[in-house]
Order: sequence, then C-alpha cells, then structure tokens
Amino acid sequence: KHSDINNLYSAITGKPRLPLILTSDIGIIGDAAGPLAGEISHWQGDLKLILNNVPAEYNHSGTYLSANLFGNVAATGPIVDPQFKIDLDAKDLVISSSGVTLAEFRPVLRASGRYPILTIALHTSGTGGRLTAGDLRIEKVKIDIDQGRLDLHAMDLSIPRISLSTETLANLTASFNGNPNRIRLRVKGRNTGLGRTAAGSGYLPSDWRYHAEDILDLAFKWQADKGMSMDSRVDLTEFRFSSPEESRIGEAVQARLETTSRFSPSNGVIHSELKLSAASGEVLWDRFYFDLAATPFAAVGKIDWDPVQRQMSVDRLVTSLKDLLSFNISGSVEPGTQNTRMNLVVEMAESKAQNLYRHLIAEPFKFERPALSEIEIDGRIGGQASFSGEIDALIMKGRAYWKKGYFSKKKGSLTLSGIDLDLPLWYEATPEKNSGHPI
Repeated sequence: KHSDINNLYSAITGKPRLPLILTSDIGIIGDAAGPLAGEISHWQGDLKLILNNVPAEYNHSGTYLSANLFGNVAATGPIVDPQFKIDLDAKDLVISSSGVTLAEFRPVLRASGRYPILTIALHTSGTGGRLTAGDLRIEKVKIDIDQGRLDLHAMDLSIPRISLSTETLANLTASFNGNPNRIRLRVKGRNTGLGRTAAGSGYLPSDWRYHAEDILDLAFKWQADKGMSMDSRVDLTEFRFSSPEESRIGEAVQARLETTSRFSPSNGVIHSELKLSAASGEVLWDRFYFDLAATPFAAVGKIDWDPVQRQMSVDRLVTSLKDLLSFNISGSVEPGTQNTRMNLVVEMAESKAQNLYRHLIAEPFKFERPALSEIEIDGRIGGQASFSGEIDALIMKGRAYWKKGYFSKKKGSLTLSGIDLDLPLWYEATPEKNSGHPI
C-alpha cells in the first residue's frame, strides 16, 4: 500500500516520504535476504512490483498529477543501490501546474539503470492528450522522449531532446532540465502550423485561409524563490491570409513577435512586455492598401493578465504605421464568453494631414469620388478618445483636432489656410440592433 511504498523509499534513500499516494494494493514478488541485525545496506534482493490499474496521485509545490498505473518495477542487487527496470503504462494521466493542464494523456514509460541514475524513454500511446490554459485548448498532444536522465537522489531530470506534436502543431522539439527547486524548458520549431492553431483556438477567424513559414523559440523558467518567467520569439515569413470574400488579403508579410512574461506568485498576475513588427509585405484591408516596406507596422507595450479576475490591463501600448499613424493605448479589457467589456483610453499622436488624406481617403475612394484627387489638405491632425462599456453597447467620448490646417481645391478658387479646429466626439453603440448612432 502507499504507506509501505513511501516508508520503503524513505528507508532506502534517507529522504522524506514522497508526496505520492497509491490508493490500491501493489503486488510484490521475489525475494530479499540480509542479516536481521545490522544495517539495511547489507541486504540484497530480486523484487518486482506489479501494478494493475493502481490509482496514483502526486501533489507538491503547486503541481498535481494523477493516473491509473499498469506495469511493473523490478529491482535487483544491493537494496541501497539496486539495478532498476521500469515498464509502466499510465492511463488517463492528468498533470496540472500554474494554470496549465494536460489531460487524457496516455504515456508509456520505460526506464533502467542503477540507483540513483536512470535512463528513461517515454512515448505517447493513442491519439494524444488535451492541453488547456485558460481559453486555449489544444487537442492530440503527443510527447516522445528517446533518452532522458533521472537522478533519483537529487530528484533531477534532464532531457536533451523531446519531440512534440498536436492536432495542428508539428515540427516541435524541446529540451528540459528540472528539480524540485527549478525548471527550465526550451521549445523550438520551424514551420510548426501556428496559424492553424491560432485559428482553431479562436485567436484568428476560423473561416479565413492562412499560410506561413514560421520559426518559434520559447524559453520557460521556474525557480522556487523567484517564480515563473517565459521569453518567446516568433518569426513569420511569407505570411499569407485571405478572408472568405477576399476583401482582406495579406501577401508575403514578414513579421516578428517577441514577448517577455513574468508570473507573480503573490497575486497570480502575468506581467508581459511585447514587441511586434511587420516590415515587409502587402496588406489590403477592405479598400485600404498598405505596403509594409514603405509603411512598417510596429507595436510595443506592457500588458498584465489576471487569470482569476479575467482582466487584461494595458500600460502604454504604442502601435504605429510609420509616417502615417501612431496610437498610445492604455486601460483594461475584460473578455467574456458572451461579451467583452473595456475601459480604454486611446491617444492619437499628431500626424501629417496630407499623408492621412492620401492613404485613408483619396486613394481608397478615388474611383467612387474622382474629385477627391483635386483636393489638397495639410496641417497636423490628432486626438484622444475613451472607450467604455461592453462591445455591443460601447460608448466613445473624446476630441479631435486639426492644427495649422490647409485646404485647397485645384480646379477652383477655394483655398483655406490657418485652420484650427477642436471638435468633441461622442458615439454610443445601440445594443438592440448591434449598430451605432451618433449622439
């Protein structure tokens, strides 16, 4: 029983009992011999533990594990440093730590070696498990390890290569090193299918078409005295996308997303810094066209996520299209299953009115309104607005200004200069019709 196994482990290793519970009988066959009087180190044995659907639970330092175990554990030689051979199948394995859960996982473990060093191999049987982290859900998770090293004395596990795959992700490899005081995990991949995974998880429209060559590099660290951190970089090359009606299209886009995240053990909040850039490719968004080589996109800022309160706080997220637009965003967003509530302040930095007019009005609407090409506009345009409430009942209040404005119509005598406008803005969405009307 579990008390006997824990007592045996403690007697052999001299360490405290394991945080492990086995809630069923375990069969033991074989023999052990040694002097009745004297040290246990003088004993020899040839023992085999047989497990047949034995429920097991492990709970320590915020990590929970449960499974039904099948197989056997054989130990031969001196009882203090026996030769081990382990063949175990785990059914319906569940591992949960720091808000991440892997469930319905069925690994097959093989290990051998002389105590305290074991060489281990692990392979996934069946279709794979299910990984969840907040709203993220990934199916058919498979993990395969050809050779790892486990030090039972130091409780240190080292795995130089892990093969990973899911229903939508492929070509992922990882390395792992961990003990009760620290964990390090590095994941790398090329052409992994991140677009399919993002669409399948609801982060991108599921009915759009995507193609991208991607490079992923993720480093996860955990230390008992410092908490958890994660650094990641994703490069997208030849990223192409299109909506079903092809009114939104991207071609040959190259983008990079870099994030640095820290987990606060005191309140559970995840603090992240992000940097996103797209410096080449072409995007058509409805009638608005952007050449990212001439007008690169960038976003830099800090975001905090509270998984308990389900609230995202934005601290000075700066997004920009070079020489065209720049926004400074701060506030909070609360995603919901039915609706999303926000309280954001958006500041638009002063921009050249000539560029805005050409990119956002004259060019997109030139076929419907040819006369727009005869108008010249200049000056500086900027503003500020607050957005509050739920998405389908959103209220926007703010102001927009035009400084040192200039307006001229080429084929006419109308010219205005020295324009200074400061206009109030107020807009409220109508939830009944899911549309909006100005107030």
